[in-house]
Amino acid sequence: MLHGIDTSVLGEFNTSYGVNQYMNGKFFIDRNPPLATLIYTLAARCFGYQGQKNLMYMGQPFADFPYVQLRLVSAVFGALQVPIAYITLKLMGHKSLTALVAAALLIVENGSISQHRHILTAAPLGFFAASSILMWVNFHNYQNNPYCFKWWTWQTLTGICIGGAMSVSWTGFLLLPLFWASSARQMWCLLGDRMNPITSIVKEVSSRILSMIIIPLGVYLLCFQVHFHLLGQSGDHDLLLSPELRSSINAIRVGSSQNDVAYGSKVHLRHFNSHVGYLHSHEHSWIDGSSQQQVTAYPFQDLNNGWVLQKADSLWNASQPINWVENKQKIRLEHFSTLKKLHSHEKHAPISHKLFEVTAYGDIFTEDHNDFWTVEIVDHDHEDATSKDRLKALSTKFRLKHSRGCYLTAHHVKLPDYAKGHFEVACRNDAKQEVSTWLVENSIHPTLKMVETDRVEYKKSNFYQKLQEVHGLMRNYDKVIPNADSVRFEASQPHQWLLNRETMQLWKEDVGLQVATALNPTVAWTGCAITVFYMLFSVLNSLLSKRGIQWPSFTRSQGSSEWRAYQTLPPKEFYVQSFGFLFTAIVSTSALTYVLPIQTNLSDSLLSVYFMILGTSIAFEVITIRLALGLRLIFFTAIFVASCYSFLKLVPTTYGTPWTKAECEISSSKFNCQNYPTPTINTQPEQEMQSVYVDVFGDTYTIDYQPGEEHEINIKAREIKFNAWKAKTQGTKVKERYIGVQSTPSAGYAEVKEIRKIRYKQMTARYLQLHPEKEQVNDVKEEDTANPNAIEQNKNGSQQKEVGQGETSNESQESYQVAVGHENSQFKGQVNDSEGENMAKEEQQHQVSTLEVVNADSPEQQVISEEKRPHEEVNNKQSEESKIQEQQAMSTNNENSEVVQEAQPIQDDSAPGQVQQYQEGDSVLVEVQAELHAQTTVHAKPDQQIDSIEQQVYTTFVAV
Repeated sequence: MLHGIDTSVLGEFNTSYGVNQYMNGKFFIDRNPPLATLIYTLAARCFGYQGQKNLMYMGQPFADFPYVQLRLVSAVFGALQVPIAYITLKLMGHKSLTALVAAALLIVENGSISQHRHILTAAPLGFFAASSILMWVNFHNYQNNPYCFKWWTWQTLTGICIGGAMSVSWTGFLLLPLFWASSARQMWCLLGDRMNPITSIVKEVSSRILSMIIIPLGVYLLCFQVHFHLLGQSGDHDLLLSPELRSSINAIRVGSSQNDVAYGSKVHLRHFNSHVGYLHSHEHSWIDGSSQQQVTAYPFQDLNNGWVLQKADSLWNASQPINWVENKQKIRLEHFSTLKKLHSHEKHAPISHKLFEVTAYGDIFTEDHNDFWTVEIVDHDHEDATSKDRLKALSTKFRLKHSRGCYLTAHHVKLPDYAKGHFEVACRNDAKQEVSTWLVENSIHPTLKMVETDRVEYKKSNFYQKLQEVHGLMRNYDKVIPNADSVRFEASQPHQWLLNRETMQLWKEDVGLQVATALNPTVAWTGCAITVFYMLFSVLNSLLSKRGIQWPSFTRSQGSSEWRAYQTLPPKEFYVQSFGFLFTAIVSTSALTYVLPIQTNLSDSLLSVYFMILGTSIAFEVITIRLALGLRLIFFTAIFVASCYSFLKLVPTTYGTPWTKAECEISSSKFNCQNYPTPTINTQPEQEMQSVYVDVFGDTYTIDYQPGEEHEINIKAREIKFNAWKAKTQGTKVKERYIGVQSTPSAGYAEVKEIRKIRYKQMTARYLQLHPEKEQVNDVKEEDTANPNAIEQNKNGSQQKEVGQGETSNESQESYQVAVGHENSQFKGQVNDSEGENMAKEEQQHQVSTLEVVNADSPEQQVISEEKRPHEEVNNKQSEESKIQEQQAMSTNNENSEVVQEAQPIQDDSAPGQVQQYQEGDSVLVEVQAELHAQTTVHAKPDQQIDSIEQQVYTTFVAV
C-alpha cells in the first residue's frame, strides 16, 4: 500500500520540502530541475493542501502532508510506462507477443517499482523519456509524407517530451545524443539520394534543429522561468545565494552605500564569488596558535563585520582632506568594534596548517608591520574608469596582500565549535583569485554626505544570471546543502548497477524494515547479455560484409506491420535497425552517465533498464520467429516466471515488509543485513534481550528489546530522533542550519556606543601607564592650551574658526556624520544655534581642561600634539589658565563629574606615530561595537536629507 510508510524516504524529503516552498513562495535550491516538483505541487494544490506542514528532516512523519495522494501521482506516471512500451513496439512493427514481453518485464522490475511508489523524480522522468521514444516512432511513420500536419505534430511533441525529461532530471539530457544520432543517420541517407533537392535537405535539417535543440531547451528554460516567478520571497537557502540574487528575491536589505571609498570609511568586506560571507572578528581568541582575537568569515550581517580603513603610517583625522584608497597602496584595517588591526604572522591557521593565521591584534596605539596590507585591484566596472585605480563599493574586486607576501583568503572550511562553525580565514602565499578576492559591500565615510556621492546598491540578477548561479548550486548540492541524516545518496556507476548488484537504501526503520532500490537480476542480466551479443553481431556482420559473405535469409511471419520508416527493408535489416536504435539509447543513457557533472546513483540506471527491456523483447522475437505459437508462448512463460522469481526474492526491500537477517544474507544483492533481526529459538519463558543501535544525526543510541517488540522499538526510535532534532535545532534559525554556521549577533548599537568609550579609555590608560612621561607632558600642554569652548563663549557664541587638529569650523560641523556604516541609526547633522550655545555653556560648567576635539570623529584623534597648535593659541595660554583651573574646581562637585572623569584619561599629547607594542592577545572583554567617533561633543543642525538617509540605512540593515 502507498500509505504503508508514513515517513519520508530518501529523496522524498527534498521533493516534499520543495512542494512546501512553492506553496509559500520561498526561494530554495533543489537537487534536480523543477518540473517534477512543480507537478507534485500542482497535484497537492488540487488535493487541497496549502503548505501548512513544516518538514525539516528525513524520516519525519508526514502527518497532514498529502503523501498518499502524491505517491499515487508518482505511481500513475510509472504505470503509464507499461502501455507506452507496448504501443511503442507495436508501432515499430513488432508482434503483439513481443510487446507483451516488454510490458511483463516492466511490471516485475523491482528497481522501477521501488522508485515509482514514492514522491521521487524517477517516475516523471521515465514517463517523459518513454513518451519521447513513442513520439519519435510516430514521427518516423510519416517520413514518406514530410511536412504534413501530423509530421510536424509528432516531431514537435518529441521535442516537448525531451524537454520534459530534461526539466525533471539532468539524466534526461542523455536522451539528446540518441535523437541527434538518429537524425544524423537520416540526413546522411537523404544526402545520398540524388533525387532530393538541396532545399528539401535544408528544411529537414532545420526541422531537426527546431525539434531536437530549440524546443527541448525552450521547455527547460520555461520551467525555470516559472520556478523563479513562483519563488519571489526570502527562503531557507538565502545565505547560499549571491547578494545579487538575494536582492532579486528581496532576501537582502543592504541599504545604500557610498560609491567612493576613502581613508576613514567604515566598510564591510564580502568574500567574492562564494557564500562564506563577510570578513568578521569578535571578542574571542584562538584556543591555540597565537591565542589572539579570532578573524573569520561570517555569512550574517552584523556590527562585527565593520572595519575602518586606515593609512599604513597614520590614523585618519577628520580635519584631513579626503584621500581615496587607491591600487597598490598599503593600508591597515581597524576592526570597528574592538579597535584592533587585521594581523597575520608565521603561526599556522587553526585548520589549514599549511596556511598562515589571521587575527585581530593590538590597539589604537600599536603599530606593527604585520598589520600592513597592500590593495591589488583585479577587476572593476568597465563603465567606470576610476574603479580601475581606486576602490569603489561593489564594483571593484581586489585582493589584500600581506607584508609577508601572502594573500588574505577565505574558503569553505568550517572552524570548530569554539569558533561557532564560522568559515576559516587565512593568509596563503599561492592563493588563487577565486579564494582571495574581496569587494567592499558597504562604505560610509563620516565627512561625506550621501547626497554628495553616488549611492550604490546591488543590482538585481537577470534571468541568465539566476540560471547560471542556481545551476552551480545544483551541481554542488551535496556540498552546499548539509544532510544530517545517516541515510543519503551514495555515488555509484553503471557497471556497479548492472553487474555488481549494488543497491540504494531509501528508508529504514531501526529494526527489521527497510526500502531499497535493487534491479531485478533476471531482467538486468538478460538485457546486458543481449546488448553484448548485439555488439559482437555488429562487428561480425561488418567483417562478413567486407568478405562478401551473406547471412542466411529468412522471412517474417504474415500479419506483421513493419516500422513504416523501414518497410522496404528485408527482415534482417529491419531487426538490425530496431536493435541499433535501442543499442544507441542504452549506450547514451548508461555509458554517458560517466561524464555527467553531477553525482549519479542507482536511480539514474532506470532509463537504460527501460531500453534494455525493449531490446530483450526484440531479441525474443528474433529467436522465436520461426517457432510455432505454442512454443513461443512457452518460451515467454519461462522468461516471465524467472523474472517473477527474482522479483519475489526482493519484495521485502521493494515494499518495506518484514525480513530476517538470514534471508537477507542469502540474497545476491548487497543489502544492509545488520538492520534485520536474527530469529531465535528459545524455550524459556523470557527470551534473551537484544540491542539495536540507533543513529540519530551522527549520535548513536543503544536500545535493548526482546524479540517481538520491533514495532515498539521503532516508535521509540522515532521519538528519540524527533527529540534529538528539537534539541539540536533549538535556538537556531533554519537558515543557520543550512549554512552550518551559528549566528552570534553583536550587542545593540546603543550599548556598543557606550562600551566603546570604556574600551578607548582602557587603551589610553594602559598606554599612559607604560609611558608616564606622556601624561606629564600632557599636563604641561593643557596649561598652555586654550579651551575651544571657552573661546567660543567669550565671543558670545559666535562661530570662530580655530586652526588646529582639535578645532573645527561651522562648515565642517555641518558635514559631520557618524561613520557607523549601514548599521548606524543616527547620521548626525547640525542642531540650531541656541542648542549649540546651551551645550557650550554646559560644557563650560562641567568639563575640565580636556583637549576636546570638536570635530574629531574618533576617540583616538583626540590626542593632540603641542607642536601642531598655532602660535596664536600659545600666546593666549596665560589668560586661559585661570579659566581652566576654575572649570576644574567647579567640576569636582558637579553631578556630572562622571563624564569629566571619563574624559580625563584621554588627555594625551602623543602623536599616533609614538606607539607601544603590547602583549599579543590583550583584549577588552566586551563583545560590542560602537560608533567610530563616540567621544566627540559635536552637535550640528538637523539636516532632514541626511536624517532620512540614515534612517533608511538603519532600518534596512540592523535586523536582517
